[in-house]
Amino acid sequence: MRDWWITSTLQMYEGDPRPAHTHVGADGETVTLSRAQLLAAVRDSAGRLVATGLRPGGRIALVAADPGPFVRAFLGAVWAGLVPVPVPPPPPLGRREAWSDALAEALRAADPAALVAPGATLPLLSGIRARPLSRTESNSPASSYPRPNPDPVPDSSLDRYSGRCPAFPNAYSYEFLDAAGAVTNFSGYDYLGLAHDPVVTTAAKDAIDRYGTSVSASRAASGERPVHGLLEEALARHVDAERALVLIGGHSTNVSVLGHLLGPGDLIVHDAFAHNSIVQGAQLSGARRRVFPHNDLAALDRILAEHRPSHGRVVVAVEGVYSMDGDLADLPALIELRHRHDVMLYLDEAHSVGVLGATGACAVEHWGVPPDAVDIRMGTLSKALASCGGYVAGSEALVTHLRHTTPGFIYSVGIPPSTAAAALAALERLRRDPALAAKARARAARFRELAVKAGLNTGLSEDGSCVVPVITGDAATAPATGRRDAPARGERAAVHPAGGGEPPVASTVLRHRPAQ
Repeated sequence: MRDWWITSTLQMYEGDPRPAHTHVGADGETVTLSRAQLLAAVRDSAGRLVATGLRPGGRIALVAADPGPFVRAFLGAVWAGLVPVPVPPPPPLGRREAWSDALAEALRAADPAALVAPGATLPLLSGIRARPLSRTESNSPASSYPRPNPDPVPDSSLDRYSGRCPAFPNAYSYEFLDAAGAVTNFSGYDYLGLAHDPVVTTAAKDAIDRYGTSVSASRAASGERPVHGLLEEALARHVDAERALVLIGGHSTNVSVLGHLLGPGDLIVHDAFAHNSIVQGAQLSGARRRVFPHNDLAALDRILAEHRPSHGRVVVAVEGVYSMDGDLADLPALIELRHRHDVMLYLDEAHSVGVLGATGACAVEHWGVPPDAVDIRMGTLSKALASCGGYVAGSEALVTHLRHTTPGFIYSVGIPPSTAAAALAALERLRRDPALAAKARARAARFRELAVKAGLNTGLSEDGSCVVPVITGDAATAPATGRRDAPARGERAAVHPAGGGEPPVASTVLRHRPAQ
């Protein structure tokens, strides 16, 4: 049975915002939980303990280390009807042999069905010299410590935090039990929630088994594998381009392609909010660079009218979805300027591939424009496609030229087969379930709606984008915002609602935009 006092006391104050537990964490920061937060943590710890198969009345040993997680684990055990037994915490490195003996003795006395310890402590437990107890000495399921590690727990969420100690198969970490340390992640870019999709992860594992972890050479030399070609074909089909070329990184794709295509005598004109990789590529090229105010196409028109006649190749570089602001480039208007001034249009689709457009086929699909109206379409594999790397798509002539001349492709190792296979599987998953893109956009729209209702400034973010900035003030205090629950002054928190599961997985990034 649950301990009546803990149950009734916590429930009585469930809605009370006053602090219920304060401690100094391992990083030296003071952590304060309200009664509602403590109740949630205790309930979560209890549920996770019960999910491991522990039954009411069972004894669990708790390594008395970090006070916050320890208290929550202790109360969670009581809530679940278990009997928590504190055991000695690990001492400094030089005294761990003595701790091993003391812990072995404590475990013999406690005879627990499971042991809970800080994650970093679990590997140390394999050296415990605990005398196995016989059935006559104990009725506990843990009476045979130490014993071989059993098969992994089928539930991957349990397997992640258990079975790390051969001597104690029922050893779990505080991290496994601690809900207070759990957060909703608004800073990752796993827009479709495919980074942990079983089909995607299995494809990556199979590729490692077949090809190894690295191709160990540039693809132009001996690093080409069949999965590279299959990925490029799938990318070209997805974005409706003639060909595609995959490079080792998203940032390096922009730097290498722009730095290679342009040179002295050429001109690149880019949006003031363009990504650092576009700026770096422009600077590397040696071409003249002009910046137009964000999404101000009238200003772009004036710049092109003034400078186009005196330059050779001219490239206009924009983003389909701006990574810090969450608004879209006006692609139809940009295409009209492209034709009028006879320039090339370079479109960075890092934050639009997989989410923008009815099937996630990027800005061309979203705006309903001809695919060949955009000369160069760049994107990344590291966001909606749950992998890592970059690609460039366009005409067969362009991509063939880039394949045989771009330094970032010729002189860089090919992406690992597992990386290519993961992106390929993610594309296939999106092809079979195009509604994934709509779900991601709907979650972003819902977040944007709630943020506005809460009085937050979401800046320029608009429908179709999965980037929702929360603008909070100046850059000096922006990092502090990410470490606090309460609103704080800061410059900008770029929030990317994402995730294919329920509830959505997403995260918060605080960044400062440097001057271009």
